[in-house]
Amino acid sequence: MLHCEVDSWNPLTDSIPIHSWVHPWLPLMKYRLEPLYQPIRTKLAHALQNWQPSDSSAEAVLLPWQKVFKQETWNAFMNKHIVPKLVSTMQQFIIDPRQQILDPWHWFIAWYDMVPLPSMIEILEKCFFPKWLQALNIWLSTNTNYQEIQRWYIGWRSLIPQAIINHTIIKKILTEGLMMIDRKISGTLNVQQTSPSQSSENVIYNTINNHSVTMSSSNFISSFKDLLEKRAMQYNVLFVPIRNRTFQEKQIYQLNVKKRIGAYSDNGGISFNKIHVLNTLVQPLTGCQGSTIYHNNTHQMFYTGLAETSFIRSHLSLYISNDNGEHWTFIKTIYQGSRARNEAKISRGEARQDF
Repeated sequence: MLHCEVDSWNPLTDSIPIHSWVHPWLPLMKYRLEPLYQPIRTKLAHALQNWQPSDSSAEAVLLPWQKVFKQETWNAFMNKHIVPKLVSTMQQFIIDPRQQILDPWHWFIAWYDMVPLPSMIEILEKCFFPKWLQALNIWLSTNTNYQEIQRWYIGWRSLIPQAIINHTIIKKILTEGLMMIDRKISGTLNVQQTSPSQSSENVIYNTINNHSVTMSSSNFISSFKDLLEKRAMQYNVLFVPIRNRTFQEKQIYQLNVKKRIGAYSDNGGISFNKIHVLNTLVQPLTGCQGSTIYHNNTHQMFYTGLAETSFIRSHLSLYISNDNGEHWTFIKTIYQGSRARNEAKISRGEARQDF
């Protein structure tokens, strides 16, 4: 009976999807339904001949069969009947930073959970990213608004699923794009002596953790840097090396954020974890050292730093945390005028501020 129903089923005209009346038999018949799968695939393949990725109905028809067909059979079906259409879509896709139409991208990326990952990576590598890098290069040559370019980069990166971003090939291409931006910005900064308009949203790597960090081990630097880079990716924040900038012969990096970043170490600074953005704590766009202390008697943390988000280093302020630095509450402004480096100390059981 099921064989006859499958033979008479037409995916182009029947309003009731076939999985709705075949799948209920799976728990009962299991592998005995497998003879039906080949004619089902044949009819689906025929229906897909004139299909285009702009039509999302195909996803709804095919998705219920992803876990039913054997993995190798499913992958082969995707590669034969879906991938060529996605290739054509990406080949025709126009990347225009001035007026980007994203519909074809959404049609393509909607299949990333269904099409084999290697196929998605290959399409992106050969059909999308060459045009993407070319557009970025042209834009860098004609546009001096680097903050706009950075937002464009972050915007595109946010459209790519994490499973694809984590792939070595894609990660390498995205890094190449970052380095193109960094080389252009760094070259401009070198010529213009780092004018405020060009560096307005950069935070220097070795000042982001309130204190300047003494880095005595290359392995430590590598692990801390990798941890920062990973968390920056999660927040869609640019994390790039500053060209020709080092501290104690170590590369300095920059993050495109306006907030302090917190990190924990339970082994005396050998390694760090739980890196996160501290949304309450702010700092000047050029960065400035802050100070953090822990009061053993009250089990509270105190932070002193500048509460000014412009290039002016002013408004030295006091914050308190009752949860080991996870969250901070503003207490008071200690000094509204110009300030720079500061250091908090515990003296006779009380907190003291040195200027």
